Amino acid sequence: MAFILLFGTALLAQTKSAENSDKPVFTTICKIGVTKIDNADDSRYTGCREPNAVVTDKGTLVVVFGPHDQDAKNDRAHQDLICRTSQDNGSTWSPARRIMDYNMESLLPTSLIYDSETSKLILLVNVIFNAPERNDKLGVNTACEHYILFSDDEGESWSKPESILEDEPGICVFGGGHGIQLQHGKYAGRLLVPGGVGPNGSIQGVFYSDDHGRSWQFAKNGRIGNTEATACELPDGTILFHWREQKSQFGVQTCISMDGGITISEPSMALPDVWAGCNNSLLSVTLGEEHAVIFAGPLGPETADKYILEKQAGTLKTGSEDSRQTARSNGGAFISFDNGTSWSGGLITPGWTFGYNTAVQFPDGEIGIIFEGIPPGVDELERDGWDKKELGIYLVKLSFKWLL
Repeated sequence: MAFILLFGTALLAQTKSAENSDKPVFTTICKIGVTKIDNADDSRYTGCREPNAVVTDKGTLVVVFGPHDQDAKNDRAHQDLICRTSQDNGSTWSPARRIMDYNMESLLPTSLIYDSETSKLILLVNVIFNAPERNDKLGVNTACEHYILFSDDEGESWSKPESILEDEPGICVFGGGHGIQLQHGKYAGRLLVPGGVGPNGSIQGVFYSDDHGRSWQFAKNGRIGNTEATACELPDGTILFHWREQKSQFGVQTCISMDGGITISEPSMALPDVWAGCNNSLLSVTLGEEHAVIFAGPLGPETADKYILEKQAGTLKTGSEDSRQTARSNGGAFISFDNGTSWSGGLITPGWTFGYNTAVQFPDGEIGIIFEGIPPGVDELERDGWDKKELGIYLVKLSFKWLL
């Protein structure tokens, strides 16, 4: 086993500023062939996927994601993990640098958490072994390993990976985007990541730690289903979850926990216009003294026209419903002031493919959506389009005024 742990200094790269502060502003975080990745043979990479992102108490935006290797045969192909940071709300960026490598094994799913009590970043990593003898007949891995990394310097350097959850031999699906630290009530300080376990990653539940990430438990909720999920905490300590829907083409499964994630309510359907076949983002934010919840996800080619502006009508991605990559398009962002019961918002990335994503709030109050995507103008991708170099990691910044 050969882990590689790398870090670097923050030499900044300039990006374009907004012409209109209320208009969504796009920034490239990483595009293979354009963005240089330190301490890595980036010529072997194709596209990048599955970003994780948090903003620290010092205001640093930290983004971790996985590039695909050109020799990989499927979308479980993140042979490395890359980190990039920004100290000015995404206007300029540190060099992209590789922070973890495990030979040609796949480092996913992952989840990034910020512990405000210790001022440390925490990265959970599941390792999928690509050798056939480590896989079952379905190729979904009955044997995986799970690790944790820490950073106490805003993502500039990372600790050596430490083994966790050794009693869980199958895949651990660490949610996606980012985990959370509970801030209210009896369970304040708890680190929490929704997800699942099992040979197929099919048992839903919550990973949690009450000792700042040194040890982890998994609380099963007793349901079998898709285990990709996101969570946020409401002001009264209730945890709101969104689980990826797998039985229909649209919507997300939503539920709550009143006891720090140990038990979870029965799910119901929410956001029926959002494409179901993708993990999405959920974020608690403050607007003055008011609390709100932000959601982002792909609207797909079939429902985005409900939110399109007339001047954008010619820029939508279109495609068949059986194409996951074309369905992951036309990203939308929504805001709720009633804890996820009702939503307002609309289309933010017309013409883009828009896949896995995560949301953050910057110190100036603006919202950032970090997503895997392909800009308008690139030929339509078919299923398994994950191996295209055009698939990069991007930031789109939104004002509250735009969401309202």
